[in-house]
Amino acid sequence: SSTNLAYYSAAFCWSPQDRQGRGAPRIPVTPRHPGDQSLRGAGIALPLNSMTANHRNRNSSRQTQTSPSRSWGYSIVALTLAGALFIVARTGADPDLWGHVLFGLDLLRTHSLPATDPYSYTAGAHPWINHELLSELAFGVAFEVGGTTGLMLLKIAIVFSIALVLHHLLRRAGLGPQKAGILLIIVLLTMYPALGTIRPHLFTHLFFLMTLLVLLAAERGQTRWLWALPAVFAVWINFHGGVLVGLGILLLWASGWAVLPFVVPARNRIGPSLLILGGVVAASFLSLLVNPYLWRLPLFLFQTATIPRPEIIEWKPLSLTTAPGLLYLLLIGTGVWSLVRTTKARQPVVLFVLTATVLLPFLAVRHLSLFALAYVVFLSEHLADAWSGPREGAQSAGSAHLGSRRTWRILTGLNMLGAVALVAVSASRLDCLPLKQFEMPSQAIGMLKASGVKGNLAIFFDYGEYALWHLKDDIHVSIDGRRETVYPDSTYHEALRFQAGVGDWDSVLDERPTDMALVPILMPTYNLLKLKAGWSLVHEDDLVALFVHDSWPGAATLLETTPPALASRGEGLCFP
Repeated sequence: SSTNLAYYSAAFCWSPQDRQGRGAPRIPVTPRHPGDQSLRGAGIALPLNSMTANHRNRNSSRQTQTSPSRSWGYSIVALTLAGALFIVARTGADPDLWGHVLFGLDLLRTHSLPATDPYSYTAGAHPWINHELLSELAFGVAFEVGGTTGLMLLKIAIVFSIALVLHHLLRRAGLGPQKAGILLIIVLLTMYPALGTIRPHLFTHLFFLMTLLVLLAAERGQTRWLWALPAVFAVWINFHGGVLVGLGILLLWASGWAVLPFVVPARNRIGPSLLILGGVVAASFLSLLVNPYLWRLPLFLFQTATIPRPEIIEWKPLSLTTAPGLLYLLLIGTGVWSLVRTTKARQPVVLFVLTATVLLPFLAVRHLSLFALAYVVFLSEHLADAWSGPREGAQSAGSAHLGSRRTWRILTGLNMLGAVALVAVSASRLDCLPLKQFEMPSQAIGMLKASGVKGNLAIFFDYGEYALWHLKDDIHVSIDGRRETVYPDSTYHEALRFQAGVGDWDSVLDERPTDMALVPILMPTYNLLKLKAGWSLVHEDDLVALFVHDSWPGAATLLETTPPALASRGEGLCFP
């Protein structure tokens, strides 16, 4: 009542301890009932905080009810990141890995760049432009320090860092732990074909993500970050030729902002100025010269970027009927859905750049992973806005679904147990890069190594760098996965004819100082070699056959060599 309110207002006072910063506000209270002994007489001052005890108890109860939700959310994040680690750690040996590590070790040993290739007998004096210089140096250092485990840790550090950034973007956009986790796992599965091996392409994903984040910051008015892109490109060009994709994305974005004021006049004064755009683009082009080959490297990359590579699966267009194609359609569907439902502003230049990344996989399936990165960076806020309800914060924690305290504890424990199990399985993969994904002629190469013969070996692309690693001291190869970076066009096409068994397929045998030929038994070249005069079969397993020239002095030695007890296709073997 108003009387009681006036009474308490007038009676409000502080004890002596209060004046020294101790104690609590006290209110003189007279008991209303004679039998009320809790006040121990009229006029006894009670601490004000005793009057709020019930309020604090209610707050404590409310905190107890929300703490399970917080623990549940943490467990979902832990399970998500452990799942990401599980996907990242699932790695096989790429056919080019042997060469990447070998060339990196050579750089560490010689501290110099070779002008020509020392491992081939067909490249001649053709200049070797190593556009993956720093990637191979990183692989060499990792292998020198930690062997296979060092390579795995380097790969995990790169890809898991990307996963952490993507998860942070999804969570910061407003998605709860479950929804952010679902999207992250789908994105990583979409990227897996490009992330399932250790190769320089890994660094392109890291630098491409940096480029997208800079453009996103510039879209939000932080245009000063654009000046970081020339530095990114200067480093990127020494790691991988994918720098051209990053430069292309920058050009599209800058073109969009240059044209936008003429298309949408209301945006005339919004966004970076033409002076900044021109300066950043010019500096980015100039930064491509920061490499040991100067202008020759960017010119080489521009020349080879449009060369068709029908013999390489990852350079073929994306097929929508494959697993990666279905995941691509899933991302496209959810992206369109989020743009339709979102209440946030749709930035036209961002959508223009995003559309370009949508089309990239149809140029080459290897670009699918780059689209997946753009999907998260450019659409995370729209996905969160479209998918989140008004009570997303509470529902994402799962409190509405957990029921009793015991239930949430069990489910949280199961999540943490699952996370620990996934981390343990991932850790068990660190010491072995299996050869099962790409079959390698381990028995035939082992036989050549055991024989100690010296000579020249005609071989297929996929086996070239595997042979380099094991036979580098004694045997030179006709071709390997470096293709046009080492070999002239005439040699490259000669190798294609030999591999397919068409045209003058045997020119590498007749016009080159070739002593041996290693070919898969399922290819036409195998049957052609069996019919070719002057060539004899010395070894055959269920993957490859080894032929030698009859006049070669090492033929007798090979005939007397017993093949090692290795799986013919590399089954059960680990890199190297």
